[in-house]
Amino acid sequence: MSRGLIVKTNSTAAVFEQEFTNDTIQDAIGAETIEHVSLGQGLSAYVDGEGLLKEPQPNEIASFLFNYLGYPMEDYPSHYINGDVIFLGGFDPEGNDLPLTEEQEKVIRILGNV
Repeated sequence: MSRGLIVKTNSTAAVFEQEFTNDTIQDAIGAETIEHVSLGQGLSAYVDGEGLLKEPQPNEIASFLFNYLGYPMEDYPSHYINGDVIFLGGFDPEGNDLPLTEEQEKVIRILGNV
């Protein structure tokens, strides 16, 4: 079983414990397409690939975390992330997603206050 943390637009978080597949991640964050983002601190995330095309649902916590962890928010025209986001524990040398560790989850929860 794989583990991640979903940070929602309503400023709450939920543990994700399922196999990492496109379908399970899309369902978890309510997206038809997903985009993988590599962050600092050994973290990665999946965001709604069409989030900026939809009615704005800014995710202030995810936007703050992306910026804090070194992802250049100027790459996003609106300077914020739209929609729910799932954080994972980076990826291995073959490019496979890794589960979020308890320590990584704690960092996200403390920094994001969720």
